[in-house]
Parts: sequence; C-alpha cells; structure tokens
Amino acid sequence: NTGWARLHNPRRARLVLRAASGAFVAGAPLDGYATLPGALEGDAVEGWAPGETSTLTARFPAPDAGTYTLHVVLPDGDRPEVTAYAIALASRRAGAPLFDPATGENSLGLTMHVAP
Repeated sequence: NTGWARLHNPRRARLVLRAASGAFVAGAPLDGYATLPGALEGDAVEGWAPGETSTLTARFPAPDAGTYTLHVVLPDGDRPEVTAYAIALASRRAGAPLFDPATGENSLGLTMHVAP
C-alpha cells in the first residue's frame, strides 16, 4: 500500500478467510463472520507506518477443509459493522482495486488450501 499517512484512531485489523461456504475471521469477532479462536499479532494498525512493512501474524486451528482466499479488514473501532467506515487500501492489482466496499475487505491476493 503506497501513498498513505499513519493512522491515528485505534483500529484492529482482522484476517478473513473466505470460501464458497462462508467466511471466517481471525482476531476480534466481527458481525457476519464465524470467529476462529486463536491469536492475532500486529493488528493495532495505528502502529503501522508509511514506507515500512507491517506484519500481521495469525495462529488459529485449521478451519474446515477447502480453499480460502485471504483478506484483511480494517474496520472502524467504534462501528465495525459499518463497512463504509472500513479502511480501503490504496493498492491495485492488475489495475483492479483490492477493496470490496460491500464487505470492507481488502484482498491480499493469496489462497490457502486446507486438506481434510
């Protein structure tokens, strides 16, 4: 993500695993998602700085077998259910925006396969 300033208001990032059967969120619970128990480190986005790499580390039990696309959600700290208040990353992939305004999710362009 380029061309952005440091975030000042407290927000917690969430990692989303999305499959055809539904979506899971790692980190704090979020309306509309099944929550994966576990730990998420590096999720305080006000500590992320322009021009630096920020790492989001998730540890959780494997979800149901299947293929998942990975996304990050940066919801508003006071109104996480309002997707219009989620942060949209400025990055684009092949000319297409990574942000989905319907879900508030930013695609990471990664896929995870979970074997049965």
